[in-house]
Amino acid sequence: MKRALNAIVYVFLFSILHKEIDCETRFGYEQIDNLAIEQSVFTYEAENGLESCFQKCSYIYNCYAFAMVDDDCYGYDKSNLAFVEEDDDSTLYIRDSKYIAEGYFAIDQKASAGNDIKILTDTSLSICVRECNKTISCKALAYNFEKNNCWLKDTVRKEEDFTIRPHSVFYTKDFRAFVSKKIYDIHPFHTMKGIIYSKIPNTPVFECANKHCFESADCLGFVYYKGGCYLFNEIVAIIPRQDRFAYTKLDTQLS
Repeated sequence: MKRALNAIVYVFLFSILHKEIDCETRFGYEQIDNLAIEQSVFTYEAENGLESCFQKCSYIYNCYAFAMVDDDCYGYDKSNLAFVEEDDDSTLYIRDSKYIAEGYFAIDQKASAGNDIKILTDTSLSICVRECNKTISCKALAYNFEKNNCWLKDTVRKEEDFTIRPHSVFYTKDFRAFVSKKIYDIHPFHTMKGIIYSKIPNTPVFECANKHCFESADCLGFVYYKGGCYLFNEIVAIIPRQDRFAYTKLDTQLS
């Protein structure tokens, strides 16, 4: 019975993730009551309730769904969607796949104004992402899902300076928007050679910076790559790598 339920629900969720959704609950998400998922990718204490969950899920590029249980937020990736069960006390929020850009953080209905290096009109998100990926100076993009317009950016403002943009999502691969320059030297599109003493998958970059590395005396810096955090206790060199960001604590000396 449970296997049959999982199969039915999985087909239902698969159809949700592969079609456009007129989401009444929240921009970019579909609310499904009385369903839960057994296995989670991350657990997060949601200080601001449901709003914290929405933000947490959008900040992790492979987060496809989340649920609130008491004061905790549970996030899920694609593989978790095969483990769905009925639960009268739980509500799932499914991220519509059309709003997901792999390798990018997403900030819904906001944007970093100005600093446009290229504007594409009547285009798709996938084409917009492709253009940003092949443009070295492109650090982020804004996409309007109502007008299908795209703005490539070479600078990202601080998040508190973002402006409200209805029907839009701001995607950034420049993770400087989330890490304090008072604590770290930030090396966009670089990685590090040295000794990795800890690997933390599926975690936001601000947790890598403010918790896992900052609170550890052993951590001299970290590399952020595809949603994962790689902590270093010895750094030999900082070298170019287009798909990664390196962060070193201020005044860190290379070995």
